[in-house]
Amino acid sequence: MSMKKLMAGLMVLALGATMASATPMRTTMTLENAMPEQFMPEIGVDVFGYALSDLPHGIDGFDVDVWEWDINARLGLLDSLALTLEVPFISWDADTAIPLPDGKGFSDGEAGLGHVALGLQWRPWEDIFDYVWIIPHAQLFFPTGDKDKYLGTGDVDAKLGVSVGTTVEDDWHFAVDGSWVAADMVDPITFVTEDHGAFLGSVSIMYDLFSDMIDGQASIFAEGSYLTYSSDPDEHGRARAQAGISYASDCGLTTALYGGGQSGDGEGGFGGIRMVYGF
Repeated sequence: MSMKKLMAGLMVLALGATMASATPMRTTMTLENAMPEQFMPEIGVDVFGYALSDLPHGIDGFDVDVWEWDINARLGLLDSLALTLEVPFISWDADTAIPLPDGKGFSDGEAGLGHVALGLQWRPWEDIFDYVWIIPHAQLFFPTGDKDKYLGTGDVDAKLGVSVGTTVEDDWHFAVDGSWVAADMVDPITFVTEDHGAFLGSVSIMYDLFSDMIDGQASIFAEGSYLTYSSDPDEHGRARAQAGISYASDCGLTTALYGGGQSGDGEGGFGGIRMVYGF
């Protein structure tokens, strides 16, 4: 599976998305101040592909292509509280067979279900005049991904964080996020295992385009994040940055395209698409 196939797939999805109202989350590294209305669902799919090298744990020197398909949903429990669900499917292909965890042999590719996650997003406070908002969030990851295939941990994991943001001059949106990932984390995108947890810091900036000239809302945005591991921050770490463009139509469908790269564990480039329909 190559990046050429990734780009071809993204173009097909993007063309199909032009058919289809509240705006769902368009950023992937921080949250937005965009909550579904009470008892109203959002259903979406994310498709991301990564072309990586410089992997940890004795598999340096191998090139690996990773695909991740996420089916996700949010349901507004209250106007300021949402229940979230993510169901990921992960596949990876290496240019040659790489060692599997715990001496389980070698493989040049695996595919399967990742860690299904159930979560909450809560907005306890927002300033409707200065546009400042706070959204704590939490996720519980169930051990549905196979650890022996680099698809999961084999344990129940958790992620706790908070996003804080504001809007300036109606069109500029800023957010920062700090999150803690619980112990025994496995990142199938970078093949990292960590027994003592990790801290993830992220920032985003978004600008709304031509809001008075089109049927809907188009926006451009940029995001960055850094993941550092508590047991040995000098040995491990991952910096990631991406830019994107989104379009939220008045009929409820939001489509966003992403592209970027990462350094540190799992150096390489990636691209993706998100499509979400809000009822």
